[in-house]
Amino acid sequence: MPNQTTKPDYEPIMTAQTMSNETRDELIPRLIQDYALKFSSDRQFLRYGRCPSCNKKELFTGADSPWTIQCGRANKCNYQASTRDIYPDIFANWTKKNPPTPTNPNATADAYLQSGRGFDIVKWQGSYTQEVFKDFYSDFTCPSVRFNITSDGQAIGYWERLIEPAANIKKARVQTGFKFKGHAWLPPKLHLQHGVWSYVKELWIVEGIFDAMALTENGLHAISNITAGNFPAHTLAQIKARMAELGKPLPKLIIALDSDHAGRKATDKLVATARQNGWDVTAAQSSEYSDGADWNDLHKAGKLTKTDLERYRFYGELLIAETAKDKALLTYNQYGTTSFYMFFNSCTYWVKVDSESFDKAKQMDADSEPTEDLFNTEEELKEAVQLWHDDLMQSCMTVTQIMNCQPQALYYQQNLVTDESWYFFRIRTPQGDTKNTFTGSQLSAAGEFKKRLLSVAPGVIYQGNSKQLDIMLGRMINGIKTVETIDFIGYSKDHQTYIFNDIAIRHGVTYALNKDDYFDLPNNKSLKTLAASPSIRIGDKPKEPANWLADIISGWGVQGVISLVGFMGSLFAQQVRDRQKSFPFLEIVGEPGTGKSTLLSFFWRLIGRDGYEGIDPNKTTKAGRLRSLSQTSNMPSVFIESDRDGAGTGRNSQFNWDELKNLYDGGTIGTRGVKSAGNEVYEPPFRGTIVISQNLPVVASKAVLSRICHLFFALDNQTRDSEAAARRIEALQTEDVSHFLVDILKMEDKILQVFFDTKIAHENWLKDSGVKAFRVAHCHAQILAMFDAMKLVLPDLQRLDGAVKQEVFNMATERDQTLDTEHPLNIQFFDVLERLNAAPNTIEGAGHHIRRLHINHSKNPDLLAISMPEIYQLANEYRYDLPPQSDMHHALRQSRQFKFVAANKTVASQITGRSIRCWVFEMPKNLSLT
Repeated sequence: MPNQTTKPDYEPIMTAQTMSNETRDELIPRLIQDYALKFSSDRQFLRYGRCPSCNKKELFTGADSPWTIQCGRANKCNYQASTRDIYPDIFANWTKKNPPTPTNPNATADAYLQSGRGFDIVKWQGSYTQEVFKDFYSDFTCPSVRFNITSDGQAIGYWERLIEPAANIKKARVQTGFKFKGHAWLPPKLHLQHGVWSYVKELWIVEGIFDAMALTENGLHAISNITAGNFPAHTLAQIKARMAELGKPLPKLIIALDSDHAGRKATDKLVATARQNGWDVTAAQSSEYSDGADWNDLHKAGKLTKTDLERYRFYGELLIAETAKDKALLTYNQYGTTSFYMFFNSCTYWVKVDSESFDKAKQMDADSEPTEDLFNTEEELKEAVQLWHDDLMQSCMTVTQIMNCQPQALYYQQNLVTDESWYFFRIRTPQGDTKNTFTGSQLSAAGEFKKRLLSVAPGVIYQGNSKQLDIMLGRMINGIKTVETIDFIGYSKDHQTYIFNDIAIRHGVTYALNKDDYFDLPNNKSLKTLAASPSIRIGDKPKEPANWLADIISGWGVQGVISLVGFMGSLFAQQVRDRQKSFPFLEIVGEPGTGKSTLLSFFWRLIGRDGYEGIDPNKTTKAGRLRSLSQTSNMPSVFIESDRDGAGTGRNSQFNWDELKNLYDGGTIGTRGVKSAGNEVYEPPFRGTIVISQNLPVVASKAVLSRICHLFFALDNQTRDSEAAARRIEALQTEDVSHFLVDILKMEDKILQVFFDTKIAHENWLKDSGVKAFRVAHCHAQILAMFDAMKLVLPDLQRLDGAVKQEVFNMATERDQTLDTEHPLNIQFFDVLERLNAAPNTIEGAGHHIRRLHINHSKNPDLLAISMPEIYQLANEYRYDLPPQSDMHHALRQSRQFKFVAANKTVASQITGRSIRCWVFEMPKNLSLT
């Protein structure tokens, strides 16, 4: 354990921000449990926790107000995270935890501002009220905290922040019809009639009211312009009049908008406008780049100290520098570096300062250096000396453009399976932004970097050398963030999260893809998928959702409902396999024209995949099937109608369903080599489910058939009403129904609870009702349990409870019987053989000798050896119907009456007297085919 007297590289700065006792008492036990933090001897800090970034025992936080946790290895790790992001459940449910009371109608708002925003609410009493927001369209209501915006001391409108907004409702808004352009919100201490204006030297203009409150609590004077592009001309005019009334000089304006793209862009415009209106103005930014925290977050993190604020002013000055040389001079004065790179107007420059030339110029111009006798104050002298110094320095400084773009390394991502890694960059140009990856080798040399840059960003070129590139990248990628990756779309078991193209869902909570193309998840987890397909696009929920379930029932009946349950049950396949080791295959079989394709295409649209039904295993290679099966997780792989007319030979011969057997329990899909110097292979597990849709039943081994829940759709059940329902289903677009994916996954925990609670009871009922095969009872019980769970999302299913239960029982009984009897295709085949054996070879007319056919080539009376081409030729001549030869190749291997021995075995024919390839079976004792 580290020495108890050892302190981390830096301590958390304890400022005026406060946290309620209730929130702190919830946070500290969780932090101790999750990060193994320990109280310091004076109980002011929690220390020696395990850092999730570097894994060292250097994590710490303040014990009084643990807003952030941070790593003490400031130079080597610098990990930091907000406890509000780590434990959102603690910083929520404000209404439930703090309901308004007759004595304190602002109780919820008070708790939100104190524990959610870190403010000392005693300082702000009377400046806000708690209100109730109601959405006109949905009748949604929630509490809000409201601030009046004034002009000449009178309220002219309000801004409010919803405390517990719904996902589809804006969390901040101004009063309907209120035109706030030109106005700003002033904190109570800056009321225009207060005497405080006599000594206001600086006035910060920020976007958010909470940001203005944060700066105010840290000793600054700040107002909020509500939104980035709003120049508060009316408010500033009133301030100007007040300062004239007091006979005081105007304060210096600090334009301190958010450090995002919109805020940085608006800063230049507001600075220019303020100067045109006669104000002395500069800027401040929380970051040198467009990724800084807002002032409220910095307030909670204790990062608004005097030193911090000086740095933020410097970042602001860099942003509004008028020329590349001006920015280079600011950077040199700040850091003193004589050789460095910088960005200006989305281009990259290399700056070289000639110190010797500067020293010579300083000596030659010594007579011009300002002296004390020329100025009234030390401050004026200091400013004059700096101007003299800067003029000389600019003449000794070379600023050269080395790239017509601005690269920014965002994070590092790695595929642990294939041992590939990339650095993810944003390439900013005057024309716009591009994001793409660079490998380590592409960053290792100027030539490689130049080639990659040209290929990912149109029209950009690197003109620097390798040393300049090394210096630039050394700063960019030092301590870079790492983002975990997966190579599929869907459920990540390791992260217990569903990952789609632009949304992630974890235990019912949705997370949007951030601006850097990854998901920020709880516990400081960052995750993205490397998979480009399939594309899952989820639309917003319409105000009046379509009643598609009624059309499913009308169009396909109870079998359509079971199909829906089996398909959507795939969304929970891995969680089910974790506890029950398997998930059933679903087979949807029926006559042509029964709407199988329509149904499956609609199911795909329900989960955001448009224009897709499935793959034909006969028209794909094995490698192609492997990729298709491995590209999704907790989603079905649909195998559609195979080509039954082929001869069953060649590259795309009839698919062998037995290949799927080990996928039932999530086994390995296949093995392929990994490009490396070792013997590594990639063996992805099967993370989804199998759905089969074709006109004829699957021909496979008993082991595979026992894993399948079989549904058969017949044309007899179709009516005009069912046809109309199918047409309505076809007309529904993905964007209208794909919200169902979010609806169902938000109830993940409840659905799984119902599933596991009911499955055993259904299995016992099936066994007690006569289903003999354990696996059949197990698979069909899982379907019934999933049906029960689906009622949580689709309550209208309740009325079909009895019908679904009876249909699933019928399915299980039929499958049980199938496993105990000969396959129908084999019965048909050997019936034709018996007819051929009894048929005459030639019929020449009355009185002529009639010879019988000989079809058994085996000399052994205990064996049957037949030539398949010969049998099919004879069947064709005698007009006997046989199933496709490719189907029979699979069915005959499972023959029970004639036990299969070998396929295409060379046999010495008793008929032709020469060798011939035959299918060989054991001859039943009570039968002889000659």
